[in-house]
Amino acid sequence: MNTMDSNFTEKKLHNLYMDFPSQFLHGTFLAEGKTRFLCSVLMDGVKHECYVPSSAKLSKYMKLDSKPVLLTLNKGTKNRTEYSLFAVQHKNQYVILNLRVANILVGQMLLTKRAFRVRPLAIKKEVYINGYKTDFLLDTPVPTIVEVKSVLSLQKECCFPDKNSNRTFQQLEQLEFLLKQGLNAQYYFVSLSPFVRTIVLEAAFSTLLRRLTHEGLQVFSYRAVFSENDVKLKPIQLSFN
Repeated sequence: MNTMDSNFTEKKLHNLYMDFPSQFLHGTFLAEGKTRFLCSVLMDGVKHECYVPSSAKLSKYMKLDSKPVLLTLNKGTKNRTEYSLFAVQHKNQYVILNLRVANILVGQMLLTKRAFRVRPLAIKKEVYINGYKTDFLLDTPVPTIVEVKSVLSLQKECCFPDKNSNRTFQQLEQLEFLLKQGLNAQYYFVSLSPFVRTIVLEAAFSTLLRRLTHEGLQVFSYRAVFSENDVKLKPIQLSFN
């Protein structure tokens, strides 16, 4: 087993990886930038360039122009932008746009012991096992791999995965190999939109995921309900085709 140097105690993991933003700035979304990771927003009558923490174009999922948004202040002095896009307001609720938050929320759940029966000796992040990069690895009597997938949609039902998802299928095939090697695994779907009630799995992906559940994979699905003062994960339905 080839692992990175990622053996964190709970306190270190909480401090280094699980911090959820506590302060937000208000603005109005103007436009996406020419590159995937930039956008422009208006704050107090001043136009600002902001970092977009998403590898996909957000306009692929929703219309953002002229909508109220929440921003966070970037730490450090070497960043190109002073602010990062965090969430957009839609129908009086917030949709989180920072895809990394899915991992933060699952990590917090792991730290509260709600996701497993046996308390792990340690929780490691981004560990490589036989070429497979985990989101988390729980140091339980039988090591448990944790994979997190974020979902972004304004619809009550959304499909997963979307097109060009070869990497997602390859990950599942690698995960199947590790399950057969005797490891445990958990697979989390996290909708960053409170509007999603059902995640509908694409047929081929559904078949493969169902096969893995028969081999011991545990599957969970949630939606993030977020206000400026609180965020909660609520269970939602997962539809197998």
